[in-house]
Amino acid sequence: MVPTEMIKNARRVLGSVRAIRLSEEPTIDVLDRLGLLTVVSGLRNAAAFGFAESNNGAAIEILSGILSSQGLCCLVIDASHSLQISV
Repeated sequence: MVPTEMIKNARRVLGSVRAIRLSEEPTIDVLDRLGLLTVVSGLRNAAAFGFAESNNGAAIEILSGILSSQGLCCLVIDASHSLQISV
């Protein structure tokens, strides 16, 4: 069973990025959100975002700032292409 605190943390983090599109492609957006959920819930140590689009540097920087404020470690590898997060 997943601890209650982990569920609360996952809801808080996912709520903080609710208004942000992780990808312009709806299917990839859902998959990226599931990837984020697996990191926040402790199922994985890291997830990567932003590989589906080009010229997404501004969106990646916004996402990085939001996730950093939620206590996640964000590493922007190339601001125009991807974001990797880890716990």
